Amino acid sequence: MKYFPLVALSVTFALLTQGAQALTIGVGAYGSGNVNVGRGATQVHVQTDTNVDAKGSSSSSAQSHSSAQSSASDSGNASVTVSDDGVGIDLITITRADVSSQDKTTITVSAPSQVRTRSDLSAYASSVVKSDADVHDATLSHDAVSLGYRARAHLFGLVPFFLRASVTVNANGQTWVNYPWYAFLTTKDSASLQGDVEAATKSTLTAHTSATFDAATEAKLLQEIHAAMKANLQATLAAEGSGSVSAHQQ
Repeated sequence: MKYFPLVALSVTFALLTQGAQALTIGVGAYGSGNVNVGRGATQVHVQTDTNVDAKGSSSSSAQSHSSAQSSASDSGNASVTVSDDGVGIDLITITRADVSSQDKTTITVSAPSQVRTRSDLSAYASSVVKSDADVHDATLSHDAVSLGYRARAHLFGLVPFFLRASVTVNANGQTWVNYPWYAFLTTKDSASLQGDVEAATKSTLTAHTSATFDAATEAKLLQEIHAAMKANLQATLAAEGSGSVSAHQQ
């Protein structure tokens, strides 16, 4: 395999708009390059290695890392997208493991009304997961909000146990419930759970007029989905308890 001679190109561009923003690009036909983008208090670093052979085939790998000045900077996992306005966090996923490893002082957003940015949203989602042991995880994006929560089921219709139910509400106003693959072996009241979530989120979705969610709307929906799933579980367990008491009394 033959390689083209090493060619290096370096371009530096600086633009002053609402604080300094700099873009530095290093490109090599054989070797490695890097891209650094800075704007205000947020930075993205991307490193790319590219090899090109004489036949024109190429291979590349990229790694990215973002950091922002926020109390929620380590609240969970998020994908990072770069836009003309800088860096925006699109997908936010908070798991039980994420909040278990956090310092208690990192969560500073405890209500949807406090959410203004996606960093606020990440912190709020962390507070929801951390505040309720029945929450498995929360996933939020501009297109949908999902919450994994403990739900009641009966194996073969007989043996009661708990499994994870995931409810998703998307920007089109649709709501659905997902269960693990083995849920076909169980009986559960998914219609009741879906109905409760639809009723809880109806006013927020009705007031929502844009094609995508903003951070404040995602926070509000997360709160409503959480409240509905929690109430549904409590009602289900209460019904089981009253049913057991009635059976013993007969």
